[in-house]
Order: sequence, then C-alpha cells, then structure tokens
Amino acid sequence: MNPRKRLMRRLDKVEDALAGRGGAAERVHEARRQLKKARALLALGRCALGRGRADRAETELVEAGRALSNVRDAEVAARAFAGLKTAPRGPEAALKARRKAAESTLDAASAAAKKRVESARGELGRMGRPRRRALGRAARRALETVVSLGEAALLAPDDEALHDWRKSAKRLDGMLAEADAPTPRLKRLRERLSELGDALGDDHDLVILRGALGRGGGCPPAEAEASRRRALLLEKAAKVAPDLSRLPPRRLAKEFRRSLAGILGVVLALSAAACGTSRGGRIAADEPPLRLAMMPLANKTGDRSLKDAGEALSERISKQLSGNPRIAVVERARLIAAVEELALTEQIDAHTAARVGRLLEADYLVFGALTQLGPRPAISLRIMNVETREIVGSPLIDTSGAPDFERASGAAAQDLILTIKRHGAARTTAL
Repeated sequence: MNPRKRLMRRLDKVEDALAGRGGAAERVHEARRQLKKARALLALGRCALGRGRADRAETELVEAGRALSNVRDAEVAARAFAGLKTAPRGPEAALKARRKAAESTLDAASAAAKKRVESARGELGRMGRPRRRALGRAARRALETVVSLGEAALLAPDDEALHDWRKSAKRLDGMLAEADAPTPRLKRLRERLSELGDALGDDHDLVILRGALGRGGGCPPAEAEASRRRALLLEKAAKVAPDLSRLPPRRLAKEFRRSLAGILGVVLALSAAACGTSRGGRIAADEPPLRLAMMPLANKTGDRSLKDAGEALSERISKQLSGNPRIAVVERARLIAAVEELALTEQIDAHTAARVGRLLEADYLVFGALTQLGPRPAISLRIMNVETREIVGSPLIDTSGAPDFERASGAAAQDLILTIKRHGAARTTAL
C-alpha cells in the first residue's frame, strides 16, 4: 500500500460514510473521522505532491469537513448537555430541535462535502515519490508543532489555542498510525496522544455547547458546570504534555522511518508507477499480482438465445486471465457476495463498478456487455482503475459469429492485459 492509494481509499470511505444507512450523526462522525485521517496522510506525503497541489488539496479537505460542521456541532451540543449532571433540563428541548433541523440539511451538506472531496482527489492523483528522510522530517515537524502549541496553550488556555493543540495532536497520531511496525516508543507516544486528544476533544465539545447555549439565551447553571469540567480536562491535558516532549524529535524521525519499512517497497516505486517503469521496466518477483475483478457481462443483443452468454463469457475471460501469474482474478463467489452486500439490482455502471471494486479491494474492475456489431454479436468492455475511478480502456471485440466465443474470449483477455500495461502501472510492466 502506498500513501496515494491510502489517501484515495480514505476519500472513498468519506463518500461511503455519507452515503451510508446509519443516522445522520453517525454518518457525519465517520466521514469527518476519515477526513482527518486523510489530512494526516496528506501532511505526511505533501513533500511528494508539491506545495501548490498539497495546499489546494488541504483546503478542499478542510472545506469538506466544514460543510458537515453544522450537523456535527448540533449533535455535539445536544450530547454534551445530556452529559451534564446538575444543569436544568430547560435548554434540552431547544438543543434537540436544533439537532433535528441540522440533520434535515444533511443531504445538501453531503453534496457539498463530496464535491470538495472529488476536487481534492484530482489534486492527489499526481502525488509523486516520497523520500524516506522527508517522511521522517514530516513526523518530526509534527511533534515539534504539538509540543510548541501545547506550551502556548497551557500558558494562555483560550479556546482557539486549545483547539489548535488538539488538531496538531490528532495530526501526529494519524501519521504514526500509518506505521506498519511501530516501535515500543512510538506506541507509547500514540497512547499519550490519544489521551491528550480525548481530553481536548471533550473540552472542545463543551466549547460548542457554550456557544449553543449562548445563542439560546444562556443557561448559567449549565455553563458553570461546563466550566468546572473544562478545568478538570485542562489539568488532565497538562499532565500528559510533559510526556510528549520526552521523545526528541530527531529520535522520532529516525524511529518513524524504520517503522515504515513494511510499506516503503511500494512507496519508493510511486514515482516510477507514474511513468510506467520500475527497476528498469521489470517487476520484482515478490511483488503481489494485480487484483482484477471481472463482472458478468450484460446481454444487450436482444437475442434470447444468448441469455446466459454474457455470464459464460466473463467466466471464460477470467479463466484466460488467471493463467497469467501477474494477475489475481477475484473469485466468482466474492463477486456475488459483493453485489449482494451492496444490494445492486441494476446493471453495473461506472458508479456502481467503483463501489464493487473498492469492496473487493481490486486494482482494476472490468464490466460491460455482449452487444450487437452489425449482424454479429460483439464484446464491449470497460476497464476501470478502482483507485482513480478512471476508465482506462473500452475495447470492442468482434466475435466473428463463432457460437462458442472461444476465440473472442481469448482476444478479450489479451486486450485487457495490453490496456492495463499501456495504462502505465509499474507492477504490470512484466505482464
């Protein structure tokens, strides 16, 4: 897994969360959580993207989260008030009504957030080659930022300073979460960052509640209890702060670089992937094969005698592809399970194909139909790069009227391989 692919999958999860079946609060919470992880990944790999693109992508992700903030704030205020023990229940009805009103705007907020996510996706598609030292430097700077913002917040603990401290801690924790083999020291640091993030997060929830109460005319008993709780949370954060400065930033950079050993093999090939070459145009034998999912082909010929031909053709093409050691064809049982899980009842199109591909963790997904080419049937295919959602090829194979389609399925398999090779993925250059 490489940073660019991880970023794209985080953005996929943002969109999946917004399109999910849960309540508004749960969907928004999950979408914002994935956005924060995406921003941490972006901060880690921005050296491979360039300042301009990285800044534009960061702005789009920030705005995506901001589009959902109204729903989030209304939910947080209602939940924080419910957690107060001594406050009167008077404002509770108003807070619940505000939450309900905010939830009614979720569709519009989700559409705005998705638009921002797609814009960020366009910028991130050009991420280049991260250097190992640059990854370590990014983590080192993130730790230095956490420590410096913590010192400033503890000296002058206003709302903005505490919130900035929390965001920096979450950012560093998100970076360290990408380590495949974290050292004990990194694990301990993540535990402290989690404690700090929880304390400052609860504090920020109370800040949001105070603002909501103020807009409703105020509630002094609730505000007093919230202030007492904030003082306790600040004490907790202050106890964690010294632990964060015990690990020298340069030591963190060194250990973080080593902890990335499990993913650097692919990470360092990222730039080569963009131009279609890797190790002199060849692939290492131990690199994993490309995962390809072949969907059943629809029958659009109008010929009832070919009712089951599309499914039989997809099976034959899959069999041809499975003979190539550099391609791993997703099993038919998994395809069926994915279609059932997503409750797909219509024919596969580009949108549903992307959802199926992500669920199957495929690199490429092939879908299409058996159609008519003059007097003869033909195989029309579309090849999607699941990561970028780009249609990288649309081959049309003439069946030459052969009733068993044997030759056509072989030609289709070859066209698929050649199309993927031309697309320039580094791992396919040895296909």
